[in-house]
Amino acid sequence: MKKKKAQGGARGRAARRRRTATQIAEALELYDLARAAAGSAARADLHDLIWRCDAPPEVAALRRALEIALRPAPRTIIRGAADAKAWLTAYYAGRAQEEVVVLSLTVKHAIIRHDVVAVGSVSSTDPTVADIFRPAIRCGAGAMIVAHNHPSGDATPSPEDVAFTRRLREAGRVMGIDVVDHLVVGAGEVVSLRERRLEW
Repeated sequence: MKKKKAQGGARGRAARRRRTATQIAEALELYDLARAAAGSAARADLHDLIWRCDAPPEVAALRRALEIALRPAPRTIIRGAADAKAWLTAYYAGRAQEEVVVLSLTVKHAIIRHDVVAVGSVSSTDPTVADIFRPAIRCGAGAMIVAHNHPSGDATPSPEDVAFTRRLREAGRVMGIDVVDHLVVGAGEVVSLRERRLEW
């Protein structure tokens, strides 16, 4: 069920991208019509014309198309470990190397971006605390989720995972970035250290 939900989310994002591309293409065509309607108006005058309430129909259509095309896409919200597990299951599917991923979140836990901060051999990778926090700091995140996979398939957190989580939480308290969870992805299983109360 979770896999189908993740696949559905991916299809939905792809569909939104296609709609946005179509809307932008239509907006560009309407822009040409708007320029024609404006006659010899300068670019600055055309900008004013686009946002006038008494604009010609072609210009009003352009304004509507731009408003739709440039509207920010809704961000995925991580409401709990189940949402994080679904996202990570889809992301790590078929990956043979160990990757450490950081999900930078707003204070309400909407995903701002995700970054791969370390890639290792099939047995290990060794990021620093600075590596983990760098992308979250750059995008002004208020919270973050850290995850990595165990290509061996065993999602059991190692003592090193637990110790590293402790360091991350201590650093997060100093920097004012909430480390929401640290998850380990294995074969058919994702383990939340928070759910297991390891360093939480």
